[in-house]
Amino acid sequence: WECRACKEKTPVSQIRKTTKSLDKEMQQIDRNDMKSLKKILNKYKQKLNKNHGTLTEVKQMIVSGYGRLPEFQVEDMTEADHKLKIELCQEILQVLDIVEPGLNLGRGLILFELHTSLVMLANLEFEKRQNPNQLLIRLQEADRILGEADNILKLEPVSSPYGHLAATIQRNRKELGGYIENVKMM
Repeated sequence: WECRACKEKTPVSQIRKTTKSLDKEMQQIDRNDMKSLKKILNKYKQKLNKNHGTLTEVKQMIVSGYGRLPEFQVEDMTEADHKLKIELCQEILQVLDIVEPGLNLGRGLILFELHTSLVMLANLEFEKRQNPNQLLIRLQEADRILGEADNILKLEPVSSPYGHLAATIQRNRKELGGYIENVKMM
């Protein structure tokens, strides 16, 4: 195996060993333990391709945990947490563009998660820099992403486990639209 970035070569046997080790850790991990998930990601992200299937699964678990798990509720998240969540969402979306392009539930869910952290990060940055133009640009980006999530998730049957998100997205779009209009008047 040869790294595309640095051209360093690693024997296939080492890659297999690394993959086997990752799989073993994944079987034993508590999927609600964010610290362990982040530790696994950091341990293997330099050893395997960033688009590796199991690493992408770990990224999805981290993204899902942010904003939901104890100690990682939205109000507890730091600027660094939001930046990491945004980075992971973007990496997951790149993988989905290849392995499952088009309108699909996974993409809709990641876009919804991405918009939340984009809005929160925009607010945190605004508190520091007081730059309404930058805030507006970030909020408009979040609105565009939420619109894409809306186009996907409104296709979900109301009775499905994620069917309720379509209504949530509609409320969020209305609130975000009002917020954007207020920022335009700053």
